[in-house]
Amino acid sequence: MDTLITATWSAAIGAAAAIVLELVLKPALARKRAATVLLAELRINREILEKLAKARTENPGAVPEDVAFSRLGWAAVVQQVHHLPDEMLRRLLICYTKLAGIQDVAGAYSRRADAIL
Repeated sequence: MDTLITATWSAAIGAAAAIVLELVLKPALARKRAATVLLAELRINREILEKLAKARTENPGAVPEDVAFSRLGWAAVVQQVHHLPDEMLRRLLICYTKLAGIQDVAGAYSRRADAIL
């Protein structure tokens, strides 16, 4: 009887450990990895924005057509972003939408300016 109780108890502990691993540890690791990659990418994009702002200050009429922001990090972790907190995910989506908009507007402005000149 003691063997049966011990075996049952061991199985229960093993199942509990598997549940903790799947429901707590794996999502936490996925969140950390996704956040680390996205933070690095957002820093790169901030540098690009700073360079663009400096170039516009030096030459206000010129907007480079080849403005391109990094999206490699997003593409790499897109399957894990659902692990991020809702508010963080919302802000990330807004940020990437704004970056895409800046990129589109810069290209369109540059093409129109070239057509006029």
